[in-house]
Amino acid sequence: MSPVLKVRVVKGEELVVRDFRSSDPYVILTLGKHVHRTRVMKDNLNPVWNEEFTFPVENKNDCLLSVEVWDNDAFGLDDKMGNATMDLKPLLEENIKDKKVVSPCKENCLYRDSSIKRVQGPPGTKVQEACLKLRNAESGILTLKFELPA
Repeated sequence: MSPVLKVRVVKGEELVVRDFRSSDPYVILTLGKHVHRTRVMKDNLNPVWNEEFTFPVENKNDCLLSVEVWDNDAFGLDDKMGNATMDLKPLLEENIKDKKVVSPCKENCLYRDSSIKRVQGPPGTKVQEACLKLRNAESGILTLKFELPA
């Protein structure tokens, strides 16, 4: 049985304006063939979603998480607000140190010292937090938490 990865979309910061004065952002997470979507946060450029989703980890060598932020539009197509990717392989490694430094690259849109830091979680789990800088946008940062069985 493959392990289950929990991904919590914590918050967004300094997201871009796509409507007249604000945006109505939501996040789409894709890992392999599994896709999850947060709720829409009306008129909010610094939303706090705090929503958790589960993904089965079927192949530890193919674990690229895709993150897209969209502006919900009542009429017409939704507007892209940025995207990011994160290679989850370092999180799935057996011996994670208190702080694991991962270089920004095509797969890792990391922000804030390019670090993945261990945070307190439930007993028997390893929990990591990462801040992702959005690409293809003027600004925007997403904070995500990842939880796996220890």
